[in-house]
Amino acid sequence: MVHRNGILRAYSVLGEQSTLGHQSDIHTETVIEDHVTIGSQVTIGRGVVVGRHSVIDSHAHIADGARIGQRTHIGRGAIVDHDAIVGTRVTIGSRTVIGVGAEIGKRVQVAAEAVVGAQARIGVNARIANRARVPNGRLVARNRSFSD
Repeated sequence: MVHRNGILRAYSVLGEQSTLGHQSDIHTETVIEDHVTIGSQVTIGRGVVVGRHSVIDSHAHIADGARIGQRTHIGRGAIVDHDAIVGTRVTIGSRTVIGVGAEIGKRVQVAAEAVVGAQARIGVNARIANRARVPNGRLVARNRSFSD
């Protein structure tokens, strides 16, 4: 369902039982799979894929070429930058930034207001603390925690 003020641009797909919130904008060639909930005033760039049963809260921005896995939650005001890959069953906190080309593994939790730098790699089941700053290109190993 597309809210009356939501925009779904040409060559984009909104899956079955997915919802697009008030004043949200889905750019061209984007695929929103089934059962996805997109809040109000969300912007999703060109060529993005959002996996089934995911939730993107209001005011979030998903940049061109990003990939969001199934059953993933993107918090209010979060930014997932160009070509970033966010795995399955990931939680991205409010006002968090995932940098250009970063890769977030399965079942990762990134707390509110954290920054994951460009090209950083976060391993499966890792935890990123509230307001932590993961440097560009940094590897956080699987099952590890990272804080400043």
